[in-house]
Amino acid sequence: MRTLTIIKFSLLFVLFSAFTLKSCKQTERSKRSVFLWKTNEGLKESDQKTLESLEITHTYIRFGDIEWNPVFQRSEPIEGADSWDFDAMSYYSTAVIFITNEVLQNLEFPDMKDMANKVAAFYNDRQDEFASRYGRIYGYEKLEYENYRDVDWDAVKLKSDSLKDDWSLRNNRLLIDCDWSESTKDKYFSLLKELKIILRKTEIQSTIRLWQYRDYKLAGIPPVKRGLLMCYSTGDPKDINTENAIVDYASIQEYITHSRYPMKLDIALPVYSWGTLFRNREFAGIISPLSINYLEENPALFEKKDSINFIIQTDTVLGNTYYRFGDVLHYQGVNAEELINIAKWVKKMVKPDKAAIISLFSYDPLYFNQIGHENIRKVFHIFN
Repeated sequence: MRTLTIIKFSLLFVLFSAFTLKSCKQTERSKRSVFLWKTNEGLKESDQKTLESLEITHTYIRFGDIEWNPVFQRSEPIEGADSWDFDAMSYYSTAVIFITNEVLQNLEFPDMKDMANKVAAFYNDRQDEFASRYGRIYGYEKLEYENYRDVDWDAVKLKSDSLKDDWSLRNNRLLIDCDWSESTKDKYFSLLKELKIILRKTEIQSTIRLWQYRDYKLAGIPPVKRGLLMCYSTGDPKDINTENAIVDYASIQEYITHSRYPMKLDIALPVYSWGTLFRNREFAGIISPLSINYLEENPALFEKKDSINFIIQTDTVLGNTYYRFGDVLHYQGVNAEELINIAKWVKKMVKPDKAAIISLFSYDPLYFNQIGHENIRKVFHIFN
């Protein structure tokens, strides 16, 4: 009976890991990815089916943020995604830790070693948590048994632990996300060097903002082998005169003006959209996620002033946001046609290598449905 259970376990494992094992082969060809940026949602089985249909085989997981606490005058880690919100996990993933520039501004150069130790400890804890979750999902939860009394739980645990270890070894990449400035670049680069020493078996990567790409001689080059070029966030959402703070084709052309960046780059393109809320012409918050379809389909609540501005028609609460009559909601996002044009420009100018990961920021069924799955395929196909 025990031998039968082990054989059954192995067969079930092969069936239930189709998403992950198939990803291993596909990633070499497509290198398609998404950012999982929400901290209150994970990857569900319905999301898994969507990613499979689009041949997306890699995810960036927001492990957390490092923020500055002005009260205690210290940096503090804030956990991001909860591994227990995940009902599915991709075969390939990269951890992301966001460090605010304020942290660097408030620390001195000699503090970077201690800071690196804290970041490394935070990463190791979270990495172990997600690896354990992967092992549990595919070692326990996705298996079915006719009679639990006949299960060889020692064999199941052994397989689960093996899956956990394999996931950790396979996904030993840490992307540090930081909008460093000219004045903080030396401290940031020192932090990266220290992390490479402490996390010897982990590949340290860095995000590259558009201005850091364009003005790389001023911004400096992070001391890592690979960076992620973030092709979005080109304006100030708090400015009522900003037409589109996320991105537009003209802005991309202004920032990506050359092909001289001396580092291999992965690419992140935007599919997200939001509404910036203004009350008496003062910024009152960001409404996200938000689709243009939702605004246009509810004229009793949102009076359309022009293609991107809507006037709130009554006091109401939607989600966690309180709207007042007369508030102005400024929709910002990128449509499918513009996204495709942006992708073509980035491919032409940046010239990512064959190993580049092309990712979409960030995954949400609302965003994907608004862009359209066929258009998302077209975007990925541009880089094939």
